[in-house]
Amino acid sequence: MFPSLEARLVAWIKNQREQGFCVNRRAVRLEALRLKEELGLPESFSASTGLITKFMIRNGLGKRRVTR
Repeated sequence: MFPSLEARLVAWIKNQREQGFCVNRRAVRLEALRLKEELGLPESFSASTGLITKFMIRNGLGKRRVTR
């Protein structure tokens, strides 16, 4: 994956979780696609499910339940 994209996604996920939002893989994929445009990544970058799953594992970002 692209290091600048990974860093931005990790920061975005942590920020969302700090605000109490549940972040699923679909939300991460949508944010990655939004950042693709902002960062000028290649059109071929599709943020596939497999890529997002591997990104989450690589960065220790598993699924979490919202607890109160």
